[in-house]
Amino acid sequence: LKLDAGSTSGSGGRRMEFNYTVKCSGGGCANVTKTLEEANEANGGYGSHTVTIPSSAMPLGAKMTFKLRARNFLGESSFKALTVAKLGYPAPVVSIQGSNPRETTYSDELVLRADAALPEMACVSDSLSDAKMTYVWSEVTGKYTGSLSTTNPRILRIASEE
Repeated sequence: LKLDAGSTSGSGGRRMEFNYTVKCSGGGCANVTKTLEEANEANGGYGSHTVTIPSSAMPLGAKMTFKLRARNFLGESSFKALTVAKLGYPAPVVSIQGSNPRETTYSDELVLRADAALPEMACVSDSLSDAKMTYVWSEVTGKYTGSLSTTNPRILRIASEE
């Protein structure tokens, strides 16, 4: 699991302080807490904006709520929380083809293509390896209010505004 606050803004070009915490239902998150504490101590105590938590550190079936506090040089803070559940079976690896971030103009159509596959693992049963993938597109910022319906579920086309 990769937690990335690299696009956080508001520091006026100065160093920002990052602090990650976790609340874990069911317990067993000592390794996750340790990983976050090490990231918080990095960069002279300012913390790391990116934290990678290995799958082996997260207990199976645990529901973890991660909270990030970003603080600028004036002491102003902002918080963001994210809840993650570690599944008892492999989740698909999903990627959007092309560059990140994407830039386009109002007069150009935006086309996004998704690839998804189960990770290659010896423990994946035949019933899972032949499972049909379902693609659902969503926009999470609320800035785009147009249609996300598509004829090909792997390709999202957002028409230009004329």
